[in-house]
Amino acid sequence: MKQFYLRTITGIIYVFLVVLSFFVQPIFLHLLFFFFMIVGIREYLKMTKNISINPNVFLTYLFSIVIYLILQLEYLYKDIFPNCFQMTLFVVVTAFFLSCVFEIFRFKKQSIANISATFLPLFWIAFPMGLIGFWAFSYQDANILLAIFIITCANDVLAYCCGSLYGKHPMAKKISPHKTWEGLLSALVLTMALSILFIYLPYFNNEVIDTPLDWMLFALVIIVFGTIGDLVESLFKRTAHVKDSGKILPGHGGILDRCDSLLFSIPSGFLFFMLLKFIAEI
Repeated sequence: MKQFYLRTITGIIYVFLVVLSFFVQPIFLHLLFFFFMIVGIREYLKMTKNISINPNVFLTYLFSIVIYLILQLEYLYKDIFPNCFQMTLFVVVTAFFLSCVFEIFRFKKQSIANISATFLPLFWIAFPMGLIGFWAFSYQDANILLAIFIITCANDVLAYCCGSLYGKHPMAKKISPHKTWEGLLSALVLTMALSILFIYLPYFNNEVIDTPLDWMLFALVIIVFGTIGDLVESLFKRTAHVKDSGKILPGHGGILDRCDSLLFSIPSGFLFFMLLKFIAEI
């Protein structure tokens, strides 16, 4: 029972900080998710040590920070940074090249794994975290991002409750035995239905997702990719032989444990939103 209360209190604080970041000065959101990124990368690097993989820590942090800043600077200095996605791709390619060069000279075991592990966080952690600030302010779509956060949280809670009540068939028994198909499908249907309520909340009004079907499809994309993100993080933890990615969130584990779904749902939600926007403009 004590663990339940601890988990609840931590969850409330986490949700409060994230929601608050969408309504105060932009710098708060930038700093909050920058903090999440740094802590998440630290947790990731600790997991790699458990399986004797040696990524280049300096390059991982350096290029992750560069990617995050590029995505934020387009909002602040659009004339100087006209195409942040091209610059991000250039940074990723540079990171790969330099990680190969550094690996040649330090020559540690599992060189292929070391190089891969060096720039994996650029895709998995830095880009999704940086995309949040970029999407919220460069495109003026903070309401859509908050909707993604609400959909993800609602789906997590419903999947847990439904799975605990009548879940019998694990989705990936060896990776995450407590996640069941019954929990997933029940939460999927309920969350998609609840997403229609966004139409009746003025804050979430927008010109792209403006029908019940649009919101349900958007929720479907968020839930499917968020679930994949959850399972991928669980896969990494099982590979690294750890129960939680960290201990910074009492009752929940680490930042990656809490943000695993968002790391996949944010990029997928952005692509789907841009697709709907493109279709609407045709």
